[in-house]
Amino acid sequence: MILFAIKADKEAQISYTNLPLCFLFNNEFEEAKKVYLNFKDKPYTDDREKTTFKKVFLEDIQNLEGKGITHPDFAKVKKLLNEK
Repeated sequence: MILFAIKADKEAQISYTNLPLCFLFNNEFEEAKKVYLNFKDKPYTDDREKTTFKKVFLEDIQNLEGKGITHPDFAKVKKLLNEK
Protein backbone atom coordinates (compact mmCIF):
# COMPACT_ATOMS: atom_id res chain seq x y z
CA MET A 1 0.00 0.00 0.00
CA ILE A 2 2.78 2.43 0.85
CA LEU A 3 4.34 1.95 -2.58
CA PHE A 4 0.97 2.83 -4.14
CA ALA A 5 0.82 5.97 -2.00
CA ILE A 6 4.30 6.97 -3.14
CA LYS A 7 3.38 6.33 -6.75
CA ALA A 8 0.23 8.43 -6.37
CA ASP A 9 1.98 11.35 -4.66
CA LYS A 10 5.76 11.39 -4.75
CA GLU A 11 5.79 14.60 -2.69
CA ALA A 12 3.96 13.19 0.37
CA GLN A 13 6.85 12.80 2.80
CA ILE A 14 4.87 10.74 5.30
CA SER A 15 4.85 7.84 2.85
CA TYR A 16 8.64 7.80 2.90
CA THR A 17 8.69 7.73 6.70
CA ASN A 18 6.36 4.74 6.77
CA LEU A 19 8.10 2.78 4.01
CA PRO A 20 11.10 1.58 6.03
CA LEU A 21 8.81 0.50 8.88
CA CYS A 22 6.85 -1.63 6.42
CA PHE A 23 10.09 -3.27 5.35
CA LEU A 24 11.15 -3.84 8.95
CA PHE A 25 7.88 -5.44 9.96
CA ASN A 26 8.19 -7.73 6.94
CA ASN A 27 11.70 -8.70 8.12
CA GLU A 28 13.39 -6.96 5.20
CA PHE A 29 16.05 -5.03 7.12
CA GLU A 30 18.31 -4.43 4.11
CA GLU A 31 15.48 -2.75 2.18
CA ALA A 32 14.60 -0.64 5.22
CA LYS A 33 18.25 0.28 5.63
CA LYS A 34 18.41 1.60 2.06
CA VAL A 35 15.46 3.91 2.70
CA TYR A 36 16.78 5.07 6.07
CA LEU A 37 20.20 5.89 4.63
CA ASN A 38 18.76 7.60 1.57
CA PHE A 39 16.47 9.91 3.54
CA LYS A 40 17.97 10.34 7.02
CA ASP A 41 19.77 13.64 6.36
CA LYS A 42 17.20 15.13 4.00
CA PRO A 43 15.03 17.98 5.23
CA TYR A 44 11.56 17.02 6.39
CA THR A 45 9.22 19.85 5.46
CA ASP A 46 5.73 18.39 6.09
CA ASP A 47 5.96 19.41 9.76
CA ARG A 48 7.78 22.54 10.88
CA GLU A 49 8.69 21.01 14.25
CA LYS A 50 10.77 18.31 12.61
CA THR A 51 13.94 19.19 10.76
CA THR A 52 15.13 15.99 9.09
CA PHE A 53 13.79 12.57 8.21
CA LYS A 54 16.16 11.16 10.83
CA LYS A 55 14.22 12.93 13.56
CA VAL A 56 10.91 11.60 12.21
CA PHE A 57 12.29 8.07 11.86
CA LEU A 58 13.52 8.05 15.46
CA GLU A 59 10.30 9.57 16.80
CA ASP A 60 8.24 6.97 14.95
CA ILE A 61 10.20 4.15 16.57
CA GLN A 62 9.94 5.81 19.98
CA ASN A 63 6.17 6.20 19.55
CA LEU A 64 5.76 2.55 18.54
CA GLU A 65 7.84 1.35 21.47
CA GLY A 66 5.81 3.54 23.80
CA LYS A 67 2.73 1.65 22.65
CA GLY A 68 4.41 -1.70 23.23
CA ILE A 69 5.09 -2.34 19.53
CA THR A 70 8.65 -3.53 19.10
CA HIS A 71 10.88 -5.21 16.57
CA PRO A 72 14.31 -6.78 17.07
CA ASP A 73 15.79 -4.49 14.39
CA PHE A 74 14.77 -1.23 16.11
CA ALA A 75 18.11 -1.17 17.94
CA LYS A 76 20.00 -1.60 14.66
CA VAL A 77 18.00 1.20 13.06
CA LYS A 78 18.68 3.58 15.94
CA LYS A 79 22.40 2.84 15.70
CA LEU A 80 22.33 3.27 11.91
CA LEU A 81 20.54 6.61 12.11
CA ASN A 82 22.91 7.95 14.76
CA GLU A 83 26.07 7.11 12.80
CA LYS A 84 27.73 9.98 11.00
